[in-house]
Amino acid sequence: MRFARNQLFAILKLDNITHGVGKYMCEAKNKHGMTKIFIYIIQSDTQIRPSLSYSNIKSRSALLHWYISNQRYDRFNHFIIYYRRLSTFDTNLNEKDEIFNIQDYEQVLFDPRTTNYNFTFQVVGLVPFTKYEFRLQGFIGHTPSDYSNPIFTTTLDTVPDKIENLHGYVWNETSVVVHWTPPNSTNGPHFYYVLYYTNNTSIPFSQWTNIIVRTYPFYMISMSISPSFQLFTRVASVNAKGLILSDFHQINYNSSNNRVISTIDTFQCFSNEQNQQLNLQWSIDHRSHSYIDKYLLYYSDLTENNGDFIRMKIISIDLLTIKYYSTYNIVKYEFNTSVLNLNFNRYHVLRLHLSIIDENQNQLQMTLSPIYCILTRQSGKKNNILPFLLSIRGSDRLML
Repeated sequence: MRFARNQLFAILKLDNITHGVGKYMCEAKNKHGMTKIFIYIIQSDTQIRPSLSYSNIKSRSALLHWYISNQRYDRFNHFIIYYRRLSTFDTNLNEKDEIFNIQDYEQVLFDPRTTNYNFTFQVVGLVPFTKYEFRLQGFIGHTPSDYSNPIFTTTLDTVPDKIENLHGYVWNETSVVVHWTPPNSTNGPHFYYVLYYTNNTSIPFSQWTNIIVRTYPFYMISMSISPSFQLFTRVASVNAKGLILSDFHQINYNSSNNRVISTIDTFQCFSNEQNQQLNLQWSIDHRSHSYIDKYLLYYSDLTENNGDFIRMKIISIDLLTIKYYSTYNIVKYEFNTSVLNLNFNRYHVLRLHLSIIDENQNQLQMTLSPIYCILTRQSGKKNNILPFLLSIRGSDRLML
């Protein structure tokens, strides 16, 4: 293969690669000399395809079964199980395609010798009331089989998880703020919170004042505040299966927010689909910076059709880029969307709110209105021709 003087690369297309591990030598030379490298290519054996099925679906586990037709089952030294949460069943998925993006899947290594080649495995640690996709791939030595058929199922619902980090403080002379950490999942349909509170400890819990709180784990209670003020609170997470109560939390007059912290202004979002990055930007009064411990990003995916459930991400101050001006600061935070707890979908419509946690771990009010950001997932499919890019750099030597 010849190429022009200023050309720094060549593409080799290997159309007929047999399955297994192939070793190929690539050699290049010019008047200054010659160099060569060896390339090892692993091509899956498309003649072997496990057939995958499931049974015994529970709220946090699923039992997988598979078999290999017309093959010696004891030749397989290990299998890799791939699974991911789905926003919806992907009816457009072509079973002949490879996995779109392997980083979208969690992986489990299975050694068939541990079960005497009984091709059964229970996947645990699943999220209740969630749609899943499962796939499988076997290995004979270093040679992978073709991917199995994908299977889809939904885990069963169960009671909600217990609320953690219940906290509160006196906001001003007439109001108290209560906030908590939302769970990672609703665990079932019809999810909401119930906030219980009282300043009279002599009455039974059944007589406490209670308020239904939806979506955001934050509520401001209106009441008169005196120096002897104290309030006892508790939060229940509720779904169609039942409820579970948090621990008690006491708020007193000394639990107050007395620092100068302004609201968050000009909250914006920019997406980079090529790198699957989100860039958030906002401004805040410069006097407040030293009192901020961290930020909280509340997010939900509107494609999930579950507007009553919100997720939360903690943003450390150390991860921010800050530009300082005379009266305000411009704050930027860039991150990969893989850190968000999103179910897989072709695209996401994210609704975002931002809030502040001060040095006393008090959460201030959220941004006045949410912002929205659309993110499209990248996908890559199997190609029958494997291209390899050989890069040549430098004017005096050939580098392969």
